[in-house]
Amino acid sequence: MKRRTTLAAAAAVATGFAALPRTAAAADITLTYAFFAPAKIFPGVQMNHWAEQLAKRTNGKVAVKTFPGGTLLSAKEMYDGVTKGVADIGLGSPSYDPGRFPLTSGASLPVGFPNATVASRTLWELTQEFKPKEFEPFKVIAVFTGEPGYIQSRAPIRSAADLKGMKLRAAGTAFIVVSHYLHLIESLEPDVVLRLHEGCIAEQGDLTLARDVARSGFARSPEKQAA
Repeated sequence: MKRRTTLAAAAAVATGFAALPRTAAAADITLTYAFFAPAKIFPGVQMNHWAEQLAKRTNGKVAVKTFPGGTLLSAKEMYDGVTKGVADIGLGSPSYDPGRFPLTSGASLPVGFPNATVASRTLWELTQEFKPKEFEPFKVIAVFTGEPGYIQSRAPIRSAADLKGMKLRAAGTAFIVVSHYLHLIESLEPDVVLRLHEGCIAEQGDLTLARDVARSGFARSPEKQAA
């Protein structure tokens, strides 16, 4: 089976494009490089820079034709499109394929990354160490994330109590919040609430569970819960 190439991005990033420099002779190999976002944003800069460097380091023998803005493959078509040969290279975001990239999607969890550099390097090391099955059909060139997410609001938010009555919207298909602040949990209106006990899921429910735990205490044991 011919292996295809993908640049995987963790956290809904975008890309752009600029023309490749002309070479004296026609390239021996021309690769197609697809991404779904508009041009002239950071991933677009890296997209063009990578193509230029490839042409330079191969003395013009390998050229890359870029297709930003979904002109060749849309966000949801990216990984299957590369697998099927519609594009040789694709830059995709796991959030458009929920459940398909569990290890990669883990970089979006609130684990405390201080910036995108640390998160990107951590994600790269994880893919190199664990060789996740999710990328078996591909040759991974690079992985990178966006900056940590921040709450943008009209009114200042200085504590969890300030979130009471607000509705929050997060990018992506799903996200996990780990918190013991009831005000924060109520403001998110979660579909599922889980209570953890010694690192394991002890209870599952809806917002009512969060309110019950807040009243009875976070350290209650499974035995007390069953009683």
